[in-house]
Amino acid sequence: MNNLQINNKIKATGNNMLARVLANYSEDDEALRMVYLRTLARRPTDREMARLREHIRTVGNRAEAFEDILWALINSTEYQMNDNSLPQARG
Repeated sequence: MNNLQINNKIKATGNNMLARVLANYSEDDEALRMVYLRTLARRPTDREMARLREHIRTVGNRAEAFEDILWALINSTEYQMNDNSLPQARG
């Protein structure tokens, strides 16, 4: 996504969701849970947590790693809305 507005919402800067989560949750596990809850309305599974911890460790830059994670979540099929699941307007 090359939309400047979306890019600014994903960056861990300013007063956006990700910046607030990282500022308020210094432990990665808690920050990961909050990002998942706010993005997918669920907690990450144990398997996801293991992969996420490894990604954070590999990247070495907390903000950058969490930006990657948030991008992955909003691009996941779980995040995307299925139009067929919405009630149809009657008219």
